[in-house]
Parts: sequence; C-alpha cells; structure tokens
Amino acid sequence: MTEICRARRLMSSAERLPSFFCHASFCQQLKRLPMRQITRIILRCGLCLIILLIASSTASAAVIAGRVVDGDGKPVADAEVRVWQKLPDPMGQTISDQPVRFADGKGGDVLRTDADGRFETPDVVAPDAFARVFVDAEGMLTARGEWLEIRQDKSPQKVQLVMRRLRIVAGRVLDRDGHPIEGVMVFHVGDAPKKIVQQTNRAGKFQLPGVPEGRVFLFAEKPGYRITGMLLTDGREPTMTLAQVDEPIEPLKTLPPLLPHEEEVALVRGDIERALEAAKPGKPEQKMWALRALAEFDPVEALERAEAIDFHAKPQRDNLEVFCIIRCTEGRAKLAWDDLRAMIEKAGNHSWIVSHLCQAARRLGQDERP
Repeated sequence: MTEICRARRLMSSAERLPSFFCHASFCQQLKRLPMRQITRIILRCGLCLIILLIASSTASAAVIAGRVVDGDGKPVADAEVRVWQKLPDPMGQTISDQPVRFADGKGGDVLRTDADGRFETPDVVAPDAFARVFVDAEGMLTARGEWLEIRQDKSPQKVQLVMRRLRIVAGRVLDRDGHPIEGVMVFHVGDAPKKIVQQTNRAGKFQLPGVPEGRVFLFAEKPGYRITGMLLTDGREPTMTLAQVDEPIEPLKTLPPLLPHEEEVALVRGDIERALEAAKPGKPEQKMWALRALAEFDPVEALERAEAIDFHAKPQRDNLEVFCIIRCTEGRAKLAWDDLRAMIEKAGNHSWIVSHLCQAARRLGQDERP
C-alpha cells in the first residue's frame, strides 16, 4: 500500500503544480524507485499512470551549457560538474534541492569538462524550475553558480563559472619587538573548504595550505596574546604582529569624511528637490521616499513639507510622520523638550509614546532633561 499511496500523492500533486512537475520531475522521482515497486504501481494504479509516464517521456526538457575557467581566464579541464534543481520531493508535498541525473547509461549525476573547460548537459533538466551548477576540480575551491530560472525553449542555458585555485601561504608571526613567537595558531576561515590550522615553529614561521587565491583573511591567536587578523591581497609572504594582552594598544582612528557635512547635505538636497519635482501630478506617493531621505538629516523640514502634500491614503502620511519622529528622538534635529514631547504624543499608541519619550530623554543633555 505504501507504493500506491506514494504514486497517488505524486499524481494528485501533479494536478495542482506546474506542468514540469507532472512530466520531467515526476518521471525522475518514479525512476528512483526499484523496478518491482514501479511494476506494482503500474498494475494497481491503472491506465492513468501509464498515460502520465508516456507524457513524461515525451515532455520537453532543457539543456544547460557552460564553461569553467580559473582566475586568469584559462580553461579548467576534467572538472566535475553537477546540477541541482528545486523539485518536489517523492511525496509531492514540499520543494527540495535535488541532483539532476544524466542519461549516461549509469544514472550518474556528474559531467566532466572538456579540454576547453566546456560542458553541456543532456536534455534532462526540468523546465520552469530553478537550477544551480556546482563545479569541483583538484586543487581548486568549489565553484557555485547562481540559481538559474530554466526556460521552456530549445536554446541551452549558458553559464560561466570562475574557480579559485588553492595555494599554500607561508609567513611569520612576530611580537611587537620583532621577535618570533612559537606555538601561534594560524588559520583561515570563510571560503576555505574546511578550517585549516597550523602552528608556528621556533622561528615564528608557518605554512598554511588550502587558502584560496585572491583576497582572504588570515587570523593568528595564542593564549596570552590578542587575536590578530590580516587581509591578504597579493602573493607576498605575510608577517603578522601579535600584542600581549597586558600591552597597551593604540586607539583606532576613523578616517575624516570625504566632504564636510554641509557639502554632503547640499548634494543630497539637490537630489531630493529633483525627485520631488519629478513626481507625477496626482501621484503624491512618489514623493514619500524623497521626504524620508530628507528626514534622515532634517526631520522637522520633512514634516513641514509633508503637511502641504495631499496623500491619498492616511496610513502613508502616518508612516512618514512616525519615521520623522523617530529621527527626531535619535537626535537628528535640535528641538526643545516640550516641542519634542508634543510631537511624540501626537502619534502612536501609549506603549509607543512611552518608549520614544524614554529614548528622547536619554539623548538629552543633563541640563536639558525635564
């Protein structure tokens, strides 16, 4: 009875889902069952399932073709290519990521790139579904393509994937006086296939394998020292400096702004005025986002200009008003306590009013507090 239930659920779900579920993906799910179970299902479920299987065998399927290259644009030959699709599970109740089985006589799910790094799947990819290509090659980081929306046409979906080679990074770890530190744990996390940790020797040197080429972060730590990170941008040997936990550290300094605040405001105001002028007549909602941008640095003016706009929907005006009030409580405008309190009490329910009154009071100076 289990096989019958599974078939009936697949068939009933096929009536409710898009056509590719009824055809290509349904056929893939059925092929995964043992032949004995398939025979039972056909004998017990009758002619309707046979018709469905015939339709599945003649259903249109899609093709994905692509090329795999390394960071220098050179082809990667003999790489393993796999395709996954978002398809219904065997019970037909949920959508899950499933590997595409290629018609290679063995039912495998792996293709290999040729000498030029190219590959092309057989026409077994279910249309009207999302697919994603994964590529593995020796000595390289796994490449993952974007999710593709497979179309119902005869032209192949074309993709190109760039693989990053794995390298060995050799470097040193020193203290602030330039002396090597032994026993420091150096590691890389993030894009690496797995976390790899190496210890420094007596000379403070280390060799860390499995690091992808390009921009990566290395970290070093040892008990009694502050953990340190370093960005690698080229192939030079990195030297990391560790400070002991009881050593004073230099305070971090922020970079000065590229423009003075007044010039930044002037630039933004110009964009806001152009956006307000470009709003179509009779479309006051198009001015909403320009006023929200204005409220980021002058919420009082944004409120005043909103009063002159006849919004079609009251909730839009209310949302803009609440947005401006929140910016006022964050200190974006210099308001006296009485004016700010009146503005907060004008909008919102009791709990909202209490919350923002407390926030506004915390931002006031000691001599300004009520």
